[in-house]
Amino acid sequence: MDLLHSVKTFLQVVESGSFAQAARRLDMSTAAVSRQVAFLEQTVGARLLNRTTRNLGLTEMGQNCFERYSRIVGELDEVQQIAQAGAVTPQGTLRVASVMLFWIWRIAPILPEFLVRYPKLRVQASLTERMIDLVEEGFDLALQFDAPRIKSLQGRRIAPIHRAIYASEAYLRKHGEPTRPAELRDHNCLLYALHTEEIAWEFRRKGETVRVKVEGSLRSNDALTLRHAALQGLGIARGPVFLVHDDLRSGRLVRLLPGYDVTGLELWAIEAGRQQLPAKVRVFIDFLDEKFGRDAALTLPLPPRPASPREGKK
Repeated sequence: MDLLHSVKTFLQVVESGSFAQAARRLDMSTAAVSRQVAFLEQTVGARLLNRTTRNLGLTEMGQNCFERYSRIVGELDEVQQIAQAGAVTPQGTLRVASVMLFWIWRIAPILPEFLVRYPKLRVQASLTERMIDLVEEGFDLALQFDAPRIKSLQGRRIAPIHRAIYASEAYLRKHGEPTRPAELRDHNCLLYALHTEEIAWEFRRKGETVRVKVEGSLRSNDALTLRHAALQGLGIARGPVFLVHDDLRSGRLVRLLPGYDVTGLELWAIEAGRQQLPAKVRVFIDFLDEKFGRDAALTLPLPPRPASPREGKK
C-alpha cells in the first residue's frame, strides 16, 4: 500500500471521528479505510487508535503521529500548490548558461523587457564558452550554437546565425583581396580558437563545399577580440554577422568572398528533457523565439557592400 495514502486516511479518520464518516468523505468503503489504518499501524509498529463500539480515540503514539503527520502532509500540500502555481505562473529563479558573446550583444539589451513582462521571475546568468552539464551544475537552460549532443537533453532551434569573412580596407590595400577561398592560405587569418589545433574555414557554392586550412598571428575564443584586430588592419576574420553588421554597412570592414556562402551557426535553447517544461523555462524560450526567430540581427542578410576607395580608382 501507499504510505502517504495510508497517512492521509488515518488523518481523515481522526478528524471525522469514525471510520464510516471518513469512508464517506474519502469515497471509500469502511473496510478499505480500516485496511489503510491497519497498514499504517503495522508500518509504525504500534497501535494508533483505540477502537470501541461507540468511541474512537488516539493512543499516545497515535496522538504523536497525528500531530507530526498533520504537519508533514500540510507541508506537502503547500509544496504541491507552489509547484502547480509555478507551472502556470512563471516565478522563481531562472538559471541560464550562455555563450558570452551572444548574451552580451543580443540578450543583455532585451533582458529588462523580459523581466518587466514577468515580474515574479529572477534571472541568474552564467556566461561561458565551455560546454556545461545542465543537471550537474543546476542550470535550467543553456543557450549555445550547437544542437544537444546528449540524448537526455532536448533543444529548440531558435534561429540561424549567419557568418561573414571580413577585413579592413587598410589590410586589403596592403595585402590584396582574396577572390577564392584557397587564397586565404596566403593571408593572416584571425582565428576563433583556444589552442593550436588546425583550423579550416568552410564555404559553399553551387552545392559544393570547400574547406580551407587557415593560419594567422592571433587566436582567441572571444570574437570581439578578433573584430577589433580586424578593424586595426591586422588580418582577415570570420564572425557572426550580428557582431559586424554595422561595420560592414559603414565600410569600416569589408565583406570578402561575396560569391561564397560561409558556413553558419544555429542558436539552440537546450534544457534537461523534462516531460513538463517549467513555466519559467517555457516563457524564456518563447521570448527568444519571439525576438530572434525572425530577427534581422540573427538571420540578417549581409548588407550591400559599399564601394571601396580601391574600386573607385579603377
